[in-house]
Amino acid sequence: MIPYVKGLSEPYKRTMEKVGIQVFFKAGTTLKNMLCHPKDKDPKSKTQGLVYDIKCGANNCEKRYIGETSRTLEERYKDHVKNSNSAIYRHSMDTGHPIPKLEDDQVQILCKVDNTLHRRITEGMYIKRHNPELNRNNGKYEIPNQYDALLKAEGALKLKQVKKSIPKMRIKRTYHSELKEGGNTVIKTNFEVLRQQP
Repeated sequence: MIPYVKGLSEPYKRTMEKVGIQVFFKAGTTLKNMLCHPKDKDPKSKTQGLVYDIKCGANNCEKRYIGETSRTLEERYKDHVKNSNSAIYRHSMDTGHPIPKLEDDQVQILCKVDNTLHRRITEGMYIKRHNPELNRNNGKYEIPNQYDALLKAEGALKLKQVKKSIPKMRIKRTYHSELKEGGNTVIKTNFEVLRQQP
């Protein structure tokens, strides 16, 4: 059994069958297989490092919010429910629609991803693909528009396509000091993400 590669596998199979060798293919590694681990060992509320989806609790409302967190889903959910600046809270207050309970089907884990950069890229991909109405931005890692067709295509994304689509990242760290009132000096650290085109 060998990995299937579009454009190469078909001619290879025909050639091998001519000499009497039967060839079988298996699906290649997909982005979902690489980044997601669907078998969570923790209960939904205690799961950490994830991309999540919260849909409006009203039956006739399709609005939703997609986000990511390194904390537990329970902790992040509480932020959305109690914080008056949260898009989910604001939607509930503006429309009178209920906020779903954590254990409801409207609150889902889309993907478990421990690596922070991978999780943020995954969040950006889900936001780009589903265009949730309650999100105020495109996530912490905005996926460029030239990948719309790739992200919105049916089926899983192939790893080779994704490797080409994710720019290499470098982080620049800078320090500066400020003199505060009372003679205290505060040193601040800045992190700047430098993108390099693939």
